[in-house]
Amino acid sequence: MKSGVFDRFVYYLFRKRLTASLFIIIPVVVGLTAFSSGFIALILTEQFLSKASLTFTLFQKKQAAELLLGIKLEILVFTVLGCAAGVGIAVAILQPLKRIMLSARQIAEGDFNSMLDPERLNELSALGHDFNRMASSLNKYFMDSVSSGWILMGPSGRIISMDHGAERILDVDAKRMIGRNAEEFAKAGGLGPEFERSVERALIERESFSNLELFGDHDNEGTLRLNFSSQLLEDNDGEVMGLTLTLKDLSKAGEFAERIQRAEKLAALGSMAAGLAHEIRNPLGSIKGLAQMLEEELKEGDTAKEYTRIMTREVDRLNGVVSDLLHFAQPSSGEKQACDIKMILSQALQLVRVHTENRRLTIEENIASDLKPVMGESEKLMQAFLNIILNAVQAAPDDGVVRLEASMGKADATASATETVVIKIKNQGEAIDVETKSKLFDPFFTTKKDGTGLGLPITHQIIVKHRGNISASREEAFTVFTVELPALHGADGAAILKGEEPVAPSVER
Repeated sequence: MKSGVFDRFVYYLFRKRLTASLFIIIPVVVGLTAFSSGFIALILTEQFLSKASLTFTLFQKKQAAELLLGIKLEILVFTVLGCAAGVGIAVAILQPLKRIMLSARQIAEGDFNSMLDPERLNELSALGHDFNRMASSLNKYFMDSVSSGWILMGPSGRIISMDHGAERILDVDAKRMIGRNAEEFAKAGGLGPEFERSVERALIERESFSNLELFGDHDNEGTLRLNFSSQLLEDNDGEVMGLTLTLKDLSKAGEFAERIQRAEKLAALGSMAAGLAHEIRNPLGSIKGLAQMLEEELKEGDTAKEYTRIMTREVDRLNGVVSDLLHFAQPSSGEKQACDIKMILSQALQLVRVHTENRRLTIEENIASDLKPVMGESEKLMQAFLNIILNAVQAAPDDGVVRLEASMGKADATASATETVVIKIKNQGEAIDVETKSKLFDPFFTTKKDGTGLGLPITHQIIVKHRGNISASREEAFTVFTVELPALHGADGAAILKGEEPVAPSVER
């Protein structure tokens, strides 16, 4: 009976009450350690004095007694100090844990913007960074999952109210939309005239609509695919009191389906490319060897000798394509380390400038000095950025501008979100149309006469492998390729390359 009560008490104390457990265990352990150390010293001293006391004088015996009393007092003092130190240790452990538990509780209650200050967590700062990354990911996932909303309109077609979901999807300010008519609302939300006509028919002709698909144009989100449905609100006499609209954002579902389709396509192409590349490489080697032998036997000035040289060059070009195929099908998995993005970008620009010496092209760079390193393979990152920059150079007019910008950014809009290194490569070439943009990273798709269509797919593969993201957009007069890579923190970020420099790899032209 007593054992069961004691077991329940211990379970309650050490499993249910973390604060009580730490405030009891740590001071007791530290105090007992101090007490036991002093007690052992006291026992040894008493044993020594008991043997030596036979020859002690009365005065020496009095001094020995005072010595033992002093040791006992010291044991008491150090035991108390040990308990106090234990309390201090418990407080130092509990404070950051309580902050983490409080933020976790706030997230559980729906506040995904609850973040920690890692600097206040002392030794647990790394845990604080991981916690903030988790909260940012949850916040982003939650916001992305809120893909529906509603809008309430009056009998005249003016906005009465709308929820946060509709406000976020359409990227409008709900307060400013109150009182706006359908035409003004459609313009603010990037919707076409079909929205206005559908609302008018619903209110005037009482023709409700469902699953009406419209496309919205947003500066930040691009083209959105939206689904609208309506429901008339009538009073007891059948008079129209208003209109309720529900909308769903189908863009995310479409993007997800496209990603799955692309992944399946890439997997199939990768398997095919690996087998095809091996089958082609062997006969190419034979053709090149025979062409070189034939070239040696022919005399200078012979037309056939020039033909053999052309054959050799074309075989080398095909070998380059085969190498790209093999790289695409079987990407290397080298050892990752901290990479200095500033150095990689600077070296990439140096290599590119060699290709533009005979052009009036202006290459501008704006690389922030506070760029943090990223974890990855320096050679692969160099290859990716060379591909993008060379594409920008080739797309820009002879008297145009190619601009490289690099700065620190956030994975999302929250204050303590994961930091990212953001690289933008801009060129003044022609805008990329919608169809081309959707195929940019598809293997073998190219708009160049002599292109293989593998440069950007390989670049995309490298960036994704580094847990990054690459996208294309249009900003004013520039076509922009944006690369985002997660930044390194702490000691790992400080130990950059240790003298090792990236090596410039071959680049898909």
